[in-house]
Amino acid sequence: MTGVTETAEYIGDRRARREFMERHDLVEYDEGVKTEPEPTERQWVEDFVRDFKRVQQEDPLNRPPIDRIGETDLDGSAEIDASDIEVFK
Repeated sequence: MTGVTETAEYIGDRRARREFMERHDLVEYDEGVKTEPEPTERQWVEDFVRDFKRVQQEDPLNRPPIDRIGETDLDGSAEIDASDIEVFK
């Protein structure tokens, strides 16, 4: 049954169930799907300290380059011409 009201429909097989759920824009609830728990304050601090130490000890010449306007691969798109942009002073 689709509910306990007078207008409840009887669903006899899986196909009818899929059709009913599609008509009413419903999704099946699954108990097994759970969101990742938020890290505790202690875990957050530990992750931050670990990342901070890694950055301090990393060779600056070994870091990947930072994307800069005009210095990156634009993947086929055109450059942005900023020479004639009006600026209000």
